[in-house]
Amino acid sequence: MPGLFAAGDPVVTMTAWSPYPGIDLNWTIITNDINALNQSAFTMDQDTGVLRFAVASNTFLYNVRNRFSIVVGVSDEHGQNGSASVDLNLAHANQPPVWGTVARMYAAAVTLGNIGSPLS
Repeated sequence: MPGLFAAGDPVVTMTAWSPYPGIDLNWTIITNDINALNQSAFTMDQDTGVLRFAVASNTFLYNVRNRFSIVVGVSDEHGQNGSASVDLNLAHANQPPVWGTVARMYAAAVTLGNIGSPLS
């Protein structure tokens, strides 16, 4: 899986076949996984079998968890059905650092040019 993505971006299109020609297949997620915020990680288009991200990439934290497992199911109108386990690995995305607040003493040292000197 790519490291940066938007909610609704496709992950993969599942494929299956039925012994009955011209039959529509119905797709579903049997067991979904969750992201770092305990939200469902994926959605599936029941008609096309396209698996999509349910939420944006900023809720998937690579350094916390980068492997996801789901179970998908497919059925046809004749009662034929099947399921498969799908393992997904999140790729690392190199993102710019996010700077928090700078300690006041350090900010004063930078302003005065006294980096490395003890502040009193």
